[in-house]
Amino acid sequence: MEETRSAETEEIVKKDTIDEIPILQNDQLIQLKVIGSGGFGEVLLCCYRKEGNQMPAKYVVKKQLLRGGLRTRDYKYLKNEAKILWRLESPFVIKMEGLSFSNNQFSIVVEYAENGSCADFFRRLFYDRENKDLVSALWPLKTRIAYQVINGMAYLHGVQPRRILHLDLKSQNVLLDQDLNVKLCDFGLSQMHTLSVLSRASTFTAKDGENNGGIRGTYSHIAPECFKNPNLK
Repeated sequence: MEETRSAETEEIVKKDTIDEIPILQNDQLIQLKVIGSGGFGEVLLCCYRKEGNQMPAKYVVKKQLLRGGLRTRDYKYLKNEAKILWRLESPFVIKMEGLSFSNNQFSIVVEYAENGSCADFFRRLFYDRENKDLVSALWPLKTRIAYQVINGMAYLHGVQPRRILHLDLKSQNVLLDQDLNVKLCDFGLSQMHTLSVLSRASTFTAKDGENNGGIRGTYSHIAPECFKNPNLK
């Protein structure tokens, strides 16, 4: 029964997603624990071994919808994230490994950023004042993180032929790997546009804006001028 549901899920997604994204088999992913959750579903830490690859297994993250989520807005956002992530290749953007289908659940699988989000990392530092060596290096670290975020965003805005607008950049969507290097993530609200469309940004309104006049993103992180002119990007 589970195999039938997974096949149906895969067929639904294949109809409106990208054929070239690899589909990871369930026996390639060993789920270890839940490391995050929200209204959309769960984020799970998994152990992944590529088929036919003799290299040691590595940790990855599987971001999956709640059961029955294929007809929801969250599925649309996760599918959009998969389409965009698969096109990107930058040291400052989270790397996508592929798609996964299991028990009527659609998931995207990405690399694991060991230190979590910037928001969580600096929150932990705030409560760990005993780690004096790291605290003393705080401002140089923040400067390096900011520099890498700028480089990541510059890469997104320069992707050809359709440039990427993230539209939800915030500390929760800036991950840090084992060496505290930046990995931009969460492209569910992002959009791809040609330069000709971006040149008309003053008259461009995001599609599917949700009761917010076309503005996308997290309200507390949106530039104030966007509320005065919702068409401004």
